[in-house]
Amino acid sequence: MFRLIFLLFIFAIGFSFGITYDRKQMRAECKSGEGQWTGTICVNSELLQ
Repeated sequence: MFRLIFLLFIFAIGFSFGITYDRKQMRAECKSGEGQWTGTICVNSELLQ
């Protein structure tokens, strides 16, 4: 039982790190295209047009 809980805990940590990394990448890409980051999407970025 402990191994199952530990495995789920490790997956949850990996998932949260993956989401955080992806959002940081999107924010950096938005800044490099001089867009405005709304917290969810990038608006008026030159790279996305």
